[in-house]
Amino acid sequence: MSETYIYFKPVELKQYLILSDKSKNIKINDEILIALTARKIFEPILSQKGELLFGFPIKANKINLDKKNKIPIKDIGNFLSKYGEIDTLTDIIISYRNFKGISSNQIKLQIKHFGYGKTKNGGTEAIIKLFEKCYFDAASDEKLIIFLEEERGYIDFQEIRKKVNFERISYPQIITMHYTKLDMLMHYVCLKPELNGNFLYNSFSREEVITI
Repeated sequence: MSETYIYFKPVELKQYLILSDKSKNIKINDEILIALTARKIFEPILSQKGELLFGFPIKANKINLDKKNKIPIKDIGNFLSKYGEIDTLTDIIISYRNFKGISSNQIKLQIKHFGYGKTKNGGTEAIIKLFEKCYFDAASDEKLIIFLEEERGYIDFQEIRKKVNFERISYPQIITMHYTKLDMLMHYVCLKPELNGNFLYNSFSREEVITI
């Protein structure tokens, strides 16, 4: 099935996060922060030919978008909450636009939230069980981002790496992300692929993430 996407520039998403009401559109705001963090993570492999864009799938039959129907920056969260398509493997596309249009050289992200609902207060064992059951949709093109909500329990990444055979999971890359409000850092752990038999950990400050 062909998806319809709406594209935003990084500066538009940055301005939206600054202007947004922190008590509303929490999930969308998190996913925008995830997208901007992914831009930093995958910077070395992103083609620098054209204008960087972030694409979000929308319900094509719900709204007709054209150049005259531009979404005000302050309304981005409301728009995506109302018209965003959730029944799709790709939650966000990172790509470039040049004179030929949107580049086919894209990074596709599938985002899963861990820490509320059935996994509320779940920690290491809960996330291991999810992987063991192949809970996540299988995808060959998408990079899987698991966003660790604040409500979750303690996560032992070494224990996860020892107990989970990530090679049997079809995603080419699996990364966890979590945000710590105290030091305002966006942390990420690459569980797959391994680097020298271990996972890769790093973090970015909020300023680094939203600096355009």
